[in-house]
Amino acid sequence: MSRMSVSAAPRKTTHGTITPAANFDKEEDAKRLKKAMQGFGCDEKTVISIAAHRTNYQRQEIRKTFKTMYGKDLMQELRSELSGHLKDAILSAMMSTYEYDADQLYHAMKVRCVHTHGHTLTDTHGHGHRHTYTHTHTPG
Repeated sequence: MSRMSVSAAPRKTTHGTITPAANFDKEEDAKRLKKAMQGFGCDEKTVISIAAHRTNYQRQEIRKTFKTMYGKDLMQELRSELSGHLKDAILSAMMSTYEYDADQLYHAMKVRCVHTHGHTLTDTHGHGHRHTYTHTHTPG
C-alpha cells in the first residue's frame, strides 16, 4: 500500500471580523456619541454605528477620550441611555477584553453551588430551582 502525503495548508490567522476604522478620530467619535445621547431619547443608530465599526482598542480610546472631554464615564452614560438587549450588546462591545471576561465570569458564578457530603445542590436557573447531583466514588 502506498503512503499518501498530506501537506498542511497554511492557515489564515484572523483576529476577529472588525478591522480598524479608516481615518479613526477618537475625538470625533466621542463628540458623535455625546450628541447621540443628548436630549430626550438616544440616537441608537449612531451608537451602533460607532460600536460596531471600531476595534476593541479603538473603543477603549473613545472611552478614555469621552472621559477627558466631558468628565463623564461613557459606560455610565450608555447604561442610562440604552435598554434591553441593545444595552447589553453595546456595553459588552465597549468593555475591554479583561472587563468582558470578568463580567462573564461574574454572571457565570451567579449560579449558586453548595457542596455537602457527596452532593452538590445547584440553583441552575437563578429561580430557586434546585437540582441534586450525587457524586459516586468507586472504591479503589
